[in-house]
Amino acid sequence: YSRTNDVRRPTDILRATFKTGADLSTRFIKSINLQRGLFGSGITRLRHIVAPSVAYKYQHMPTFQASRLNQFDSAIDGLTQEHMVSFALENKLQTKRGREQIKDLVRNLTTVDYLIRQKGRKGRLGLLKNLLEVTPSDWLRMVSEADYDFRNNRLTSHNVDFYITKANRFGISIGDRFARGQDHQLVTQFAYIINPKWRFKIYERFILNTGELKEERYTITRDLHEWQMNLILGNVRGSGTEFLITFSLKAFPDQPLDLLSTSFHQRKAGSQSSVQP
Repeated sequence: YSRTNDVRRPTDILRATFKTGADLSTRFIKSINLQRGLFGSGITRLRHIVAPSVAYKYQHMPTFQASRLNQFDSAIDGLTQEHMVSFALENKLQTKRGREQIKDLVRNLTTVDYLIRQKGRKGRLGLLKNLLEVTPSDWLRMVSEADYDFRNNRLTSHNVDFYITKANRFGISIGDRFARGQDHQLVTQFAYIINPKWRFKIYERFILNTGELKEERYTITRDLHEWQMNLILGNVRGSGTEFLITFSLKAFPDQPLDLLSTSFHQRKAGSQSSVQP
C-alpha cells in the first residue's frame, strides 16, 4: 500500500495473511414423471437435486490491520481474522425447455456459519440465510432473500423481488425491502427498449411506513456502438435533485447491460451452485 491512515506507518506498507480451508459436498438426484403435467404448463418431467455441503475456513489476522487502512475495496482492505465452519443445503427443481435446455424452476439455498471459539470470543452461530428463486417461465421470476438471527430469535431482513420481462422489449420490477430498525420500503422499476439505439428506465422508491416517495430516477440510454451514454435525472427527498451524464464501455464486465440493470441487483436465471453465504 502506497498510503495508509496510520500516522505511524503512513506509506509503503506490505500486507500479508495466511488462509486455508476445505470443502466437502455431495448431490442426490431424483427424476419425477408427471403424467398430467405441472399445473397445465406442459411440463411432464422434473429433476429434484439436493446438495448438502460443509466448508471449513481459517484466515489468520493480516500483518497490518484493516482499521489502519483506507477502505477502498472492502473485499481486500477489510480482510481480518476468520475461523468458521459453513453449512449449506441447496434444493433445486429442474426441467427442460426448448431443445434440451435445462432450467431451474425452483432453487432454495439455506446457509449458516458457525464461528469457532477464539481468544476473546465464544463460539456461536451466525445469521441463518435463505435464498429462494422461483422461475415458472422465461418472462416471470421471483427472488426472496431472508436473514434470521438465532441469538435474538428474530428476522433481521427480508427482501422479495418480482421480475416480468417480455421478449427483451420491456421489463417491470417490484421489490419489498424490510430491515429491522430501518424504513420498510417498496421499490419499483420500469424499463423499455424503444429501438436498438434508445431505451429508458424509471425507478422509484417508497417508504411504506409513511407512504412517502423517497427517491425517483429517470434514465435515458443511447447506444453508441462500443459505448453507451446515460442521461440520468434523479431526486432524493431531503438531498436535492441531480443530473448526470455517464459514459461506459458496453463490454466492461462490471457494468451489466441487461434490461433491468443494476437497481434491483437481479440474479441471473439458471443453475447457480455457489453455496457462499
